[in-house]
Amino acid sequence: MEQENKKIRIFFGGSLFSIQERLFNKSLKQNLEKKGYEVILPQDLGIIFDKDGKIDCKAISERAKKEIIKCDILLANLDGPDQDSGTAVEVGIRIGINKPVVGWRTDIRTIEEDLHWNAMFEFCNKVVYSPGEFGEEEAGFDKLVIEIDKAIKDILIKEI
Repeated sequence: MEQENKKIRIFFGGSLFSIQERLFNKSLKQNLEKKGYEVILPQDLGIIFDKDGKIDCKAISERAKKEIIKCDILLANLDGPDQDSGTAVEVGIRIGINKPVVGWRTDIRTIEEDLHWNAMFEFCNKVVYSPGEFGEEEAGFDKLVIEIDKAIKDILIKEI
């Protein structure tokens, strides 16, 4: 029961190339931290490896791989018509070492019965689907955080 004495470490797998993506990632991180998790964002690694305005992508990738391997859960953003290739690699690393992955999707272009993603993501331990309603984005976001929290706890309890 060592898990009770330390924070659960989440590596956040997801696209981070636009301001919109980074702001969403940061907001989700902050909300999960309020629930007691430690969340590692790859975009934060970008800050660490920024040398005079030039980002060392190789160093970020190497550090990310180490974090992916040692974290308790990989949280993978599966939004979009085609999932981010970097996220796919991150999920593949976790699957390869038989460690838990929680995917999440808020994209309204799909319906729960037909999620339209690469079949390899079926290897995730759990995929949370929480699209929210138009005009109710904050409630949808809050529901996403609750569903991710529940999925993580369910998976880790099964592993103990």
